[in-house]
Amino acid sequence: MKNYFNTLNFREKLAQLGVCELLQKSDFSQGVEALKGKKIVIVGAGAQGLNQGLNMRDSGLKRFLRFARMCYCRKTPFVHQYHRQRLSSRHL
Repeated sequence: MKNYFNTLNFREKLAQLGVCELLQKSDFSQGVEALKGKKIVIVGAGAQGLNQGLNMRDSGLKRFLRFARMCYCRKTPFVHQYHRQRLSSRHL
């Protein structure tokens, strides 16, 4: 996969990993406004995806889950008030 980090040599990678860029409060001034009114689909949400979806819910976004048939957390969306819907490519 081609990305910026993979184009660096070993020494450059080490130098980049040693740099810490902190986000400022102003980086989030628009919040989630760009996503309001859009459908957000979380596909195959394990523990991390489920919790990221909960953060989206708390930010006021409408999101949908699509689980694999054998996913351990298939019953969890009802507890966390997710919108469950059969999704096909026409929904996206």
